[in-house]
Amino acid sequence: MPPRPWWLIAAGPAAVLVAVLAVLAGGAYSGASQALSGFSDPGALVRHGLPVATVVTELSLSVTLGSLVVAACLVPPGRAQSRLLATAGSASAVWAVAAVAQLVLRYANVSGTSPASPAFGQGLAQFVTELELGRLYLAIIMVAAVTSALAMALGGPVGAMWTTLLPLAALAAQSTTGHAAGAADHELAVGAMLLHLVGAAVWVGGLGSLLVVVLTRGEQRDDGRVAAAAVARFSPVAGWCFAAVGISGVLNAWIRMASVGDLLTPYGTLMLVKVVLMVALGGLGFAHRMWVVDRLGKTSGVSAVRRLAPAGRRAAGHRRRLRRRRGARRDRAAGARRGTRRRLARLPAHRRGAAPRADHGALVHRVEL
Repeated sequence: MPPRPWWLIAAGPAAVLVAVLAVLAGGAYSGASQALSGFSDPGALVRHGLPVATVVTELSLSVTLGSLVVAACLVPPGRAQSRLLATAGSASAVWAVAAVAQLVLRYANVSGTSPASPAFGQGLAQFVTELELGRLYLAIIMVAAVTSALAMALGGPVGAMWTTLLPLAALAAQSTTGHAAGAADHELAVGAMLLHLVGAAVWVGGLGSLLVVVLTRGEQRDDGRVAAAAVARFSPVAGWCFAAVGISGVLNAWIRMASVGDLLTPYGTLMLVKVVLMVALGGLGFAHRMWVVDRLGKTSGVSAVRRLAPAGRRAAGHRRRLRRRRGARRDRAAGARRGTRRRLARLPAHRRGAAPRADHGALVHRVEL
């Protein structure tokens, strides 16, 4: 395996660490992680642990969805696709475990009950069986577990595409909770939230899956070509995801703010920071598209046309060529057999190995004697 730069290896863990630190800093700045006066406090573990569990849940869900999308649409059948499906299975397993932690901490936060309370278990059981919100989160956990099993059991682009429906269903269910549930324009809020969640999940998860493809490629030249082609094909997908996240984010902010003066509140300040970060990410993505993608294709020995051509079409053409070659070999063998039979049919019987027939005239002469 060729050497990998240290910064590329550290990119994944660093992204998770930055996301956790960002959500903790945002909660401290906005006051969301502080205890509410007049309400029972579940404890600092719940107030700080719930955002962390939510970040881990959403990141693992994103990697699951992104790996399935890349495996189904952007890479040909082979080693890279198998590694992506294995990544989706592992990420969905993490998603299921993190969703369990999120469910427990969310109930503690909503009920104001500490997990160390003796009545916590009974209340949690009622939450997941009697309340719609609890049943919804329990269903998402089951979807994550089933996704992990299917991603590891099924193979090929068709199996990956069908498995993609499960995390999409989980995102659709998640879009009906949280801020969208209490918005004034409920339908618009739910639609904007779903577009926001799907766009961000495919974007972030797709980048994570590409990191897996690049880091796990072998020394074979085909592995480099597959990685370069996947990066090139994902670039326009990332552009559409960027547009979806930006538009839906503006809609969500517009629904939740009563006036322009709300931009001066802590919530509005966080929105402005997110806008600045989105513009910066868009600029980095454009620079990556203009310089890095082309350079990666050149270093991998792939022409622009071949790199951008669908891998499935090349694989199908290769299979057709193999079938034609096998058919030609079968036709040549069958023709050789037919020619041999005809040649043998023209030969006298004694030259074909059969016993010579007795002369009819000599036999009659012996009988008359």
